[in-house]
Amino acid sequence: MKNIIACNNCHEENPFYAKTCWKCHGYLRDKVYNIDLWKTIGKLTDNPGVGFKSIILSDHKNFAFAIILFAAIKFYIDSIFLTMFAKRAGVPGSDLLLSFGIVLVVTLLVIVLFSFLLKLITSSTNAQTRFKDNFAVFSYSLVPHAIGLCILFPIELVIFGGYLFSSNPTPFAIKETLAFIMSGFELLVLLWSLFLAIFAVYIQTRSFLFSLVFAIIFNGVLFYLLYLIGMLA
Repeated sequence: MKNIIACNNCHEENPFYAKTCWKCHGYLRDKVYNIDLWKTIGKLTDNPGVGFKSIILSDHKNFAFAIILFAAIKFYIDSIFLTMFAKRAGVPGSDLLLSFGIVLVVTLLVIVLFSFLLKLITSSTNAQTRFKDNFAVFSYSLVPHAIGLCILFPIELVIFGGYLFSSNPTPFAIKETLAFIMSGFELLVLLWSLFLAIFAVYIQTRSFLFSLVFAIIFNGVLFYLLYLIGMLA
């Protein structure tokens, strides 16, 4: 793995996120202060490589926690669906706020853990990474779930109403075709998020195989823990 930028003055190799050359202190790139949220989301849709690069080069990783919050709400809703059908039971009636709080904390902890792991793994290679960059790109890889919360979930509520969280009858028994269509969109959200996670790692390591494996493990651990939380709720 190798991801560097060469100085135009002395031709010394530097980490690609660096602003100035460590040897001659010449400027390597323009300074980027903040992330433009809507422009960055557009880039993640159109050109993920450029989008994640702008996130990494930005000094302030703004909006990362807001994205995690919205994604955690979607994860909590998804965990209800998963456990509802697994247990063949209705919507959990216990402390919903506490359950959501646990989902949010677990989501944060998984992102923190994998951000440290990526930094640790790349520290022995030429693809140096920083924790704050890793945290930001993993957070932004969850943008599809935040979009799903804001767009898909309201549509599902309109279509299925109170039966959305019903297991007897299920939404598939009420409106089978629409239920399968919406399930297809939910699957696309998962695949889109996985695709972004792969790009998030690849833009820093330039190793496709490593990025693929790391992103799959990241998403697998995250959703397995969320499923366990739902089953124990």
